[in-house]
Amino acid sequence: MKDKISTKAGFKTFEKIAHIYILPKEFEKGKEMTETMKLKRNVIFTLYHDVIQSLYENDED
Repeated sequence: MKDKISTKAGFKTFEKIAHIYILPKEFEKGKEMTETMKLKRNVIFTLYHDVIQSLYENDED
């Protein structure tokens, strides 16, 4: 996977994916998404705040 997103594949350094987390379940309509499948960003941020923070913890530089 790293070769597909590396600078050798044509990506610039700021375009590289640093960290990834796969959620244990899909987003649900009425909870993390509206009925028209739009993401409820504030709800997602609240529910997954700890996960989001952990992805950025070591990227302080």
